[in-house]
Amino acid sequence: MTTAATTVFGIRRDTWSETEASPWQVPSPEEIAPTGLHPTIAWARNFELRFVEGAVPGADAEPSPSSVSTLWVRDVHGRGLDFASLTAVSDVFYPRVYLRRGAVSPAGTISLTTYFHADSGDLAAIGGDFVLARAHASRFSRGYFDQSAQLWSRAGELLVSTHQMVYFKT
Repeated sequence: MTTAATTVFGIRRDTWSETEASPWQVPSPEEIAPTGLHPTIAWARNFELRFVEGAVPGADAEPSPSSVSTLWVRDVHGRGLDFASLTAVSDVFYPRVYLRRGAVSPAGTISLTTYFHADSGDLAAIGGDFVLARAHASRFSRGYFDQSAQLWSRAGELLVSTHQMVYFKT
């Protein structure tokens, strides 16, 4: 197995800006019961997850017509967001194929690109609060699917957009 990473840094200057995307209208995290991923997934125990839609399918789940998962997420220990933790939160989604097929199957990330739209001041303002996260796939074909996701602050600021390619077996 080979792993490669590329990181690009740059100075962001004050200039014109606009956000075309908008967050989804969903119940607040306080209105949703906490759930989680399987307890044997150690890193997942670091997050409090509150699924609005698209929770992890159970053993008797049916296939879903949609690959969308929308959830509120935060660090279970109340740790404030920094770029390392924001990176982890941006990959909190389980494989979309589980939801569409209604069953767990072998799957793994081939490529992952994460774009940060927030700066350290934006993250400091969020502190340890929930962020709103949504992931969806566009196509499942020949053992591969794509996934796109966004993370938003409760105040409606786009924090991250991310895209990945995933393999799966059925």
